[in-house]
Amino acid sequence: MQRIGVFVCHCGTNIAATVDVKKVVDVISKEPGVVHAEDYQYMCSETGQQKVIDAIQNEHLTGVVIDRFGRDVMLLPVDEHHFSVSVKVEVSPQFFGWVCGLGKGVRIVSPAAVVEQMGEYVKEIANMY
Repeated sequence: MQRIGVFVCHCGTNIAATVDVKKVVDVISKEPGVVHAEDYQYMCSETGQQKVIDAIQNEHLTGVVIDRFGRDVMLLPVDEHHFSVSVKVEVSPQFFGWVCGLGKGVRIVSPAAVVEQMGEYVKEIANMY
C-alpha cells in the first residue's frame, strides 16, 4: 500500500484567505494511504521544506518516488519500513541533488558506476564547505 504525505501551504494568506486549510488537512488525512498530512504557513520556506524532508524520512513515504517517477513504478517491500525501486534515470547533477534532498531516507545501490558518481558528487559538495 502506498504511504502518502500531503503538505498544504497557506502561502501566507494567499491560499488561507479563501481555503479552509485546516479542514483540507483534516479531510485528506482520512484518505486511504495517507500517513502524514500537515499544513504550514510557508511550505516553500526553509522550515517548510525541512518539514517535508523530515516526514519523508520519518514516514518512509512512497509518494515522493511516485511523484518523481510516476504511478507505474514498482515498489518492492524490503521490510516493514523500507522499499526498493528500480527506475531509469538521466544521471545528472539534478538527479543527484534530488537524492541528496531526501537525506538518509534514500540510497542508490546500483549500478556501481552511478553509486560511485553519487559518492563523488557528495564529496565535491562537502569540499565546498
